[in-house]
Parts: sequence; structure tokens; C-alpha cells
Amino acid sequence: MREFAILPDEAYGVVTENRALLQRLLAMNIETEKPRMAPSAIAEMVLSFFSGLCIERNLKSSKASSTRKIENFMTALRRL
Repeated sequence: MREFAILPDEAYGVVTENRALLQRLLAMNIETEKPRMAPSAIAEMVLSFFSGLCIERNLKSSKASSTRKIENFMTALRRL
């Protein structure tokens, strides 16, 4: 993502539009669970978590570690 700033404007636009769409779709799915917290806020947290998880996987973190983090994150999300 550090190279994101040097992308051509068109590529930058495609990435940001797709991320915004993904966030809206996540929020719609989350909304069906009737959370106490705003679905859009939860969707932001989900996207941030998985962005970080992708970075860790590229750093060769173990699959067991990733699985544990996902399970812990999902447990926390279910409480929202």
C-alpha cells in the first residue's frame, strides 16, 4: 500500500471505489444481524482487520496464528 500514492489517478479511483463498494456490501450483510453498533462502523473495523491480516500473512505469519486472530476477532464482533 505504500505505493498507493503513486498510482495513476484512474487506478487510484478504481481501488478506492471498489473498497467503498466492499464496505457498503459488508455493512448490508452486517445489518441483517441487527448489531447494537452501527453496521458501517463494524464494516470499517472488518476491513481494517483484514488489511492488517493480509500484511501479516505476507510477512509469513503462521496459518495457526492467523486462524486464532480471526476466531478472536469474530468473537469480539459478535458482541457488538
